[in-house]
Amino acid sequence: MEGRIHHVGVIVADLANARRFLENALGFRLEQSLSLPDKKLEAGFFSMGGGAQVELIELGEPQARAERLGDGNVGRLEHIAIEVEDVEVVRDELRRAGVEMQTDRPAPTAQSRSYFTRPETSGGVVYQFLDRRLG
Repeated sequence: MEGRIHHVGVIVADLANARRFLENALGFRLEQSLSLPDKKLEAGFFSMGGGAQVELIELGEPQARAERLGDGNVGRLEHIAIEVEDVEVVRDELRRAGVEMQTDRPAPTAQSRSYFTRPETSGGVVYQFLDRRLG
């Protein structure tokens, strides 16, 4: 498999506060905002000097927030995203290696489609594989 790290996803309790830190203390720039009202999710993709981005994710739904952020945490690394040519080819390669995905079909967004691994089958880490093939 060939690909590149696209972004690292971080769940945060307070998106505005985490954004201020990235921008003011570290010099990151907001490249893209994402709002998914049906999932009560707000996110921002930040970069510093090109390359991989940091995605800050705030969840508005209390149960999802508790499950993904954990008790007492204000931030937690959630996933590492790798951009590939075709997520279905990668899914098939990883299945042969014993890695399972969280869904049967890739999750679509306006700009990409993705699979997320089940961490218990991928070394304890959630990996997101995304491609730019829409539809």
